[in-house]
Amino acid sequence: MDSGNDSPLGLADTPLIVCFHAGIGYGHTKGSQAIAEAIKFLNTGVRVEVLDCLDFSSSIRAWLTKNLYLFTVKNFPRLWERLYSSKGRFHRLSLHLSRFVMVHSLRKRLGRFLGDNPIASVICTHFFAPPALVKLREKKGFDFKIFVAITDYDAHPFWSMPGVDGYFVANDTAKKRLIKVDVPRELVKVYGVPIEMKYMRWRPRDLARRKLGLSRRREGVLVVGGGDGLGPIYKLVEGLDRRLKDALILVVCGKNERLRRRLEDYSPVGDNEIKLYGFVDYMDMMYDACDLVVTKPGGVTSAELLAKGVPVVSMEIFGGQERRNLEYLHHSGGLFEVDDVEEGVERVAELLPRKKYLAKLKRRMRRLARPDSSLLIAGQVLSALGLPPTPKKLTPKEEPRKTSGS
Repeated sequence: MDSGNDSPLGLADTPLIVCFHAGIGYGHTKGSQAIAEAIKFLNTGVRVEVLDCLDFSSSIRAWLTKNLYLFTVKNFPRLWERLYSSKGRFHRLSLHLSRFVMVHSLRKRLGRFLGDNPIASVICTHFFAPPALVKLREKKGFDFKIFVAITDYDAHPFWSMPGVDGYFVANDTAKKRLIKVDVPRELVKVYGVPIEMKYMRWRPRDLARRKLGLSRRREGVLVVGGGDGLGPIYKLVEGLDRRLKDALILVVCGKNERLRRRLEDYSPVGDNEIKLYGFVDYMDMMYDACDLVVTKPGGVTSAELLAKGVPVVSMEIFGGQERRNLEYLHHSGGLFEVDDVEEGVERVAELLPRKKYLAKLKRRMRRLARPDSSLLIAGQVLSALGLPPTPKKLTPKEEPRKTSGS
C-alpha cells in the first residue's frame, strides 16, 4: 500500500472492512490475511482490505518503531519481559508513553484514510493501531466498529484499550488477563489464534509428499526460520546432515536469499536428502509432509502446528508473549525446548525414529487446535455489522509444483 494514498478504496455503498496489522513479525500479517480470507468466504458482498498500519506513519518513524522493537526483544529480553508484564507506576508510564507515540505517529494519514473511505469495521491483529483508531473515531465522529484479534496465546496490557468493541483471544487465560485490566467480560470471545482456513484440512503424510515430489520412505524433519529465514539455519542443516542417517531434511529459507545461496553451495556429507525452498505459500502441505519441525514458533505458527499436529523442537526463545506461546504448546506435549544448535540436533536425532511416540503427540496436539478460528472471528464481525453470511463454494486450489525444491 502507498502510505500517501488518500483516495477511496471503492464504492460508498459497499461495506468495507479493514484488517490492520503491523510489519513487525510475519505472524500479525498472516493473522490479518486469514481473517480477511474468512470474511470474503462468508460474505461475498463485503470488501476487505489488509493494510499495514505502519504505512500510515512516516518512513523514518516506521523504521525506528520496527527496529527498536526487534532490537529490544533480541538484545534486552529482560527489559521486554518487564515492559510486557509490569505493574504499578512503571506499567502506567510505559503504557501511556507507547499509546501517545502510536496515536501521534498515525493520526494524520490514518485520519485522512478513514474519512475518505466508507469503513464499516476495522480488525486489528497488532496493538499499534487500536489507540489511534479509537481516538480518531471519537474526535471525528466516525461510526465504524473496532475489533482486536490477538495473535498470541496471551494478552498483555498493551492490547487493552477503552473504546474497542470486541476482542478475540486464543484461550481462557488470555480472556482472564483482559478482564483483569478492566475489559468487560462480554466483549471477549475465545475463538483461537486466527489462521488460514486451509489448516482445517489434513492430508496423510504420503499424499502430501507425493504432491510435493518427495521421497515417501525417509523420516522427514522440516527446518523453518519464519518468513525472513532467520536463526542458525545453516548450522542446523549442517549438524542434522552429519548426525542423521537416510533422512529427508526440508529447509524453508523464506525471503533470505543469502541463506538459500549458501545452502545451495553446501555439499552433503551423509546419505540424507536435502530439499531447499524459498518463501512458500503452502506451509500447510509442508507440515503434512514432515514428521518433526525445528523452528521458533510465534503465536500464529504455534496455532498452525497444533492444527497439523506436528511436534516442534524450538530454541532461542525470548520473553514476553513468545514465552507464553511456547507454554501453551507445552500443554500438548508436542514442544521440545533446547538451548542451542547442538542440543537441537541431538533432540531431532532422538525423536525422529520414534514413529509411535510422534503419532501419539500428533493426536494430543490436534485436540488443542482451533483450525476454524478465522471463520469464528469473521462470523462474529459480520454479525455485529448486521451482514448475513452468503458463503461461496470452496474450490480446490492449485497444488504447488513438484519442482519447488532444489
